[in-house]
Amino acid sequence: MSSKMYEKEYEIYFNSLKEGDEVLTFAEFIECMKCFEDEKYQYRVFLNKEPDNARLFKTEKEALDAYRILTMYGHKVTIEKKEVKN
Repeated sequence: MSSKMYEKEYEIYFNSLKEGDEVLTFAEFIECMKCFEDEKYQYRVFLNKEPDNARLFKTEKEALDAYRILTMYGHKVTIEKKEVKN
């Protein structure tokens, strides 16, 4: 994901993430953005031989963990990134 893609959204959220007169640190801001990005997508993990039997994960890390476990046991697995519609 390109940082330029969400540059304007980041700027808006960064300016709104204030506590009194204190602005969040850059590390705190990045953590907030990770939460924001995670809410926009779901990750669908499924075996190639059973595409209708899929599991949905909220974070990329959870989906990759499932992918690693399934491939460790010799399964061919696919991960799809889907945008969440509100």
